[in-house]
Amino acid sequence: MTADGAGLPADVALREAAGRALPLLGIEAERLGPVAPGATTFAVDLVGGGRLALRLRPVVDADEGRVHGRAAWAQALAMAGVDVATPWTGPAGEEQVLLPGLAPDEQLRASATWWCEGEGVTDLDADRARALGATAARMHEQASGWAAPEGAFAELLDPLAGYPELLTGALGHPSDVAVVETSLELAQTALSRAREHEVHVVHGDLRPDALLWQSGRDRPWVVDLDDAVLAPAAHDLAVATFALRRSPDDDAPTALLAGYASVRPLPPLDDATFEGLLAGRQLHLTSSLLASSTSALRPEVEAYLAATLVRLRTFLDDGVLDPRLTAQG
Repeated sequence: MTADGAGLPADVALREAAGRALPLLGIEAERLGPVAPGATTFAVDLVGGGRLALRLRPVVDADEGRVHGRAAWAQALAMAGVDVATPWTGPAGEEQVLLPGLAPDEQLRASATWWCEGEGVTDLDADRARALGATAARMHEQASGWAAPEGAFAELLDPLAGYPELLTGALGHPSDVAVVETSLELAQTALSRAREHEVHVVHGDLRPDALLWQSGRDRPWVVDLDDAVLAPAAHDLAVATFALRRSPDDDAPTALLAGYASVRPLPPLDDATFEGLLAGRQLHLTSSLLASSTSALRPEVEAYLAATLVRLRTFLDDGVLDPRLTAQG
């Protein structure tokens, strides 16, 4: 892969873009390097000490208010005692800058946060799942009384979170289409019921591996608020539960809810509504994959779509969404 036009390898072009962003953000760097080969996040060692994480992301929309809103929420969470990566603000108030991207007509958004040590962990045991639940509760406790900047966050109104409904078009058999359509209806009903109780800013993508876990610490670092959204508190719990149901520790999903309840009451939803939110998560993930995949990924997409159908059929038959199921059952 090369950077369009300049003929540079993509990793070199990204590093050069990161280097150009530093002075624009008011950052005096002693050392700059990607956190991993090909990564779009860079570790920045500051002159005089300290470390930042500089992130380069394609500009999807030009809504500067959402960037400011995420930074404002991170600051508010930190003040409330949540372990969150706090945003860098330059001496002239710089929060983010726009740079030319690697492809024609592409722009990159550069922003930085203070460094947090740790690593992403896909499979959590019960202890870490309990810590994740408590962290979610602390975030929700802060958000429930916080006035978000106007227009800073999108509102979650449908299970697909704005993705087009591509599933039925990718299916050939009428019975498969019926499974998806019925599941979508139930997921929408569940979201509408959840929205009757409590809507405020939530993390939006509270997967265990989207956080940083450090040995010796009993709480994770929240380092990415890119998917923060106005939604029911139960949305975060459903996203986390979906991931934890694939954990080798069968007690992890229950521990997540217990950790949450140790800080604040759980959302008052019945089991059917919560499972409907989990079905919505399955539908959202599949829709996002269909919307973003290329022809080279077609075999993987078809395999995931087949697994989705098995999970949704089981959900309709038994009332439980099991993300461990595959096309073979």
